[in-house]
Amino acid sequence: MGAVWGGSLWIGLVALLPMAVYLAVWRWPNHQVWSPRVVPADLFRLLTGVLFAGAVHPSLGLLAGLSAFWWALLGSSRLAGGTLWPLVAMGVWLGLQVPFWVFQGALLACLGVGVVQVAMGVGQRRGWRWVLGTNRAGMVHGTLGHRTGYGIYLAMLVPLALGIVPWPWNWLLVAVYGVGIVLSDSMVSALAVTTGILWMVPGLWMVAGAFVLLGAVYRFGPNAWQRWRTPLQNRDWRPGHWGRWYVLTGLVKPWRGRLAVWRATWPRCRKWPQWLIGHGAGAFQLDARRWMSRSGLREVYSEAHNDYLEAFYEYGAVGAVALGLWLWSVWPALTYGSPFVGILLTAGVAMTLNFPLRVAPTATLILLAAIALMRGV
Repeated sequence: MGAVWGGSLWIGLVALLPMAVYLAVWRWPNHQVWSPRVVPADLFRLLTGVLFAGAVHPSLGLLAGLSAFWWALLGSSRLAGGTLWPLVAMGVWLGLQVPFWVFQGALLACLGVGVVQVAMGVGQRRGWRWVLGTNRAGMVHGTLGHRTGYGIYLAMLVPLALGIVPWPWNWLLVAVYGVGIVLSDSMVSALAVTTGILWMVPGLWMVAGAFVLLGAVYRFGPNAWQRWRTPLQNRDWRPGHWGRWYVLTGLVKPWRGRLAVWRATWPRCRKWPQWLIGHGAGAFQLDARRWMSRSGLREVYSEAHNDYLEAFYEYGAVGAVALGLWLWSVWPALTYGSPFVGILLTAGVAMTLNFPLRVAPTATLILLAAIALMRGV
């Protein structure tokens, strides 16, 4: 019914395109010189994507409409964001139309890719340059370009493996992915995989806790140990409160950059009307480099390292409404122990400290999980 409504509205608007330039001149008489050739073509591109996204799902149509608004307002600087949600809608539509065996094959392919990623990570840790190694010996990133994204990708595969692969092969896969997560040297990945395991097998809290412990030791241990040894080499240092504080600051040091970015981003999210409609899809990467340098940050980030905050910066409260619409539509499928809910929860934990929505492989897993819930798998 939604597709019929969307198609009918699209055909009606196409018929009105020759009048578009005159309507534009009437509405914005002093804005710019309007072209009878360019304006209808621009409207055609904008409206087609918005209406198609809305026909697939109302939440996608809302996000596509908001992105199209910013595209029309600011021009080519928002082109990538303006086309994002129609493309996402196309992927969702294809995922809903393909036979189940094709969709299941895509999920199994993701599990296979995870095994390849772990093998590449082992090679990178050993310094093999032919597996996309870097100049830094031992830097593990697979094909994702960074160790944290690499670990998050593998963590998101854990609930999928536990849910769709029969025993004991599912746990063998989990063990393989666990090797990659440990090699990623990422506390975020350890927290994410803990969530996935506890969602699928609540009784295995000891296994999940082991992932967190290993992640903490790998991520913070060397830094804290180095800061513990440094004061011992100083004759003026005395054990006690300040010595313990010196080591403690070594534990929290990796989070300082994130906190600085969050403090710089949040005030810009609260302005009117940005808290309602955001700054536009993809705006953070375009805007942040400019105002971060003015904020005096030591490092300029292209991501907020918190997908919730970055999404609020780009979509405002309208984005939250769109998320609510989607959750309401798939609510019956949100069953306890579902591997697809597990993928989303794992990603949700990682999104608090990183940006899996902005990395293509992890975003693909999120999209596949969303499609599975929409299919009622």
